[in-house]
Amino acid sequence: MNKRFRVEVVFAESDEQGLLDVEVEAGTTVAEAIAASGIGQRFDDEKLASLPVGIWGRVVDRGHEVRPGDRVEIYRPLAIDPLQVRRQLAEAGRTMGRPDAARRGECFKESAGPSPTELLHESDTE
Repeated sequence: MNKRFRVEVVFAESDEQGLLDVEVEAGTTVAEAIAASGIGQRFDDEKLASLPVGIWGRVVDRGHEVRPGDRVEIYRPLAIDPLQVRRQLAEAGRTMGRPDAARRGECFKESAGPSPTELLHESDTE
């Protein structure tokens, strides 16, 4: 009898996230774990099949065998380049702030112009 264990399969669109637990057998590949999770029924299966995948932030191919506790991630393209967001904020006289500034409630310098979140949402609608 093969050892069974759980892995997570995750995918996120800009407006919806999916995190599914799936029980698999030893020797299961990333592609098989994705199929077993049923995430293709919730999101466009054809789209998911063409996207890169990884485990805990490290890109792997779909034939890679999963291990207990793995988090299988399906990566979608970025909506906007993070450097582009920083440039746009700098042009508007704003910064994203530092982590310690965020704790003090000073995450964004006050000035006219869109916030980083607004910039990201503008690119989603284009």
